[in-house]
Parts: sequence; structure tokens; C-alpha cells
Amino acid sequence: MDNVGIDAEKIMVSPSGGVDTEVFKPTSSKNEKGKIVLGFTSGVTEAKGADLLVHLAKAIPTLEEKVGRPLEMKLIAYGKQKDQFIEQINQCIKADVIAPIPKEKMADLYNSFDLLLFPTRGDSLGLVALEAMACGIPVVGSNDFGLKEYLQPGVTGEAFTTGDGDGFVEATLRTIHQLDGYDPRKLVLEKYSKQSVVKFYQKMFEDILAQT
Repeated sequence: MDNVGIDAEKIMVSPSGGVDTEVFKPTSSKNEKGKIVLGFTSGVTEAKGADLLVHLAKAIPTLEEKVGRPLEMKLIAYGKQKDQFIEQINQCIKADVIAPIPKEKMADLYNSFDLLLFPTRGDSLGLVALEAMACGIPVVGSNDFGLKEYLQPGVTGEAFTTGDGDGFVEATLRTIHQLDGYDPRKLVLEKYSKQSVVKFYQKMFEDILAQT
């Protein structure tokens, strides 16, 4: 059999098995009236951008003045550097730090957020971002890795240059200003749900076989 060439421009990185959009979906749960919740569900480490969370925490009083609403940072207490960074965050604001929860309760957690903070310095795809998006939650994330494929300004969230603390704060502010203007779930349903991922691979293999 001859070697089969595949056009690299047509390859899409996708979650293994796809996102279960029947589990990860919007709910009717609402945050405390007036409060904007900034959620973070990655490990609290520098690799996941925890130092940028500290930078954001320092800026929250200024952001609250600009948006006219109280902001809360909510994160899970896990990761090798959690004690170090949570202490630094709490020196700036009082974060809502929760204990690790089972996977089946993550959808409820995402739905308690107004936006997801994802300032990672290294992710192949970023499944937590796609799960949050499936719940209708916009994402503020690094403009690198797999995020480049699905973090679309004004549609699914806002991006900033990886590692840029000021850029992270600015992207968070942009997202807050237009919270009602995003529709991140639509893209997940089109490209990253279980059903769409199965169809994608089915077509890919059918095209490969057709060339043999």
C-alpha cells in the first residue's frame, strides 16, 4: 500500500471521546445577585498560570470600580503549589477556595461561574475550558496550544498572550463587559461534543481509506 498523505491544515485537535454535552450543559442555577464569579479549576501551579491569578487578584479592586459590581475568585484547592499561591491570592482578596470534588459534580461547579479563568502555560487542548464552554461559560485563556482553535474573541471568550499578567487582567475585563454576548456552547456542539467528534473521526478514516 502506498503511503497516504494527510493535509496537516485539516487536522483538528479534539478531546478523546468528546465532551458529554448531556452532562456538561447550562443549568438554571444563578450566582448571588450582582456578584460576578471568576472560576479556576486547574491545578494551582505556575504551569497552569496560578501566578497570573495573583496578578489578577491584585487588580480586582480596580476592576470592581470599572464594572460597578463585586467580583469573587473561586478555585479548587489542589496542585503542588496550592498553599503558596492561595496564600498570595488571599493577601489581596478573600478567595472562595473549595475542596477537590468528583468529576460528576464539575458541571455544577462550572455553572456557578460567570466565566472560567484558564491562564495555562502548557496544555495540549484544555478539556476544562471545553467543559465550561459546554455549560455556556465563556473562557479567558492563553492564545496558545489547543486553545487557539476554539477561543474565539466575542464568541467563546477572550484570549491574551501566554504569561502576560496585564493582558490577562484586560481580557478578563473585556469578558465581564460582554458576559451576555457569548455563545460558547454552540461551538462545542459543532466540533467537540461526543457526537461531533465521532463524526469527525469517521469521516477522516473514510477519506483515508478512499485514498488507499
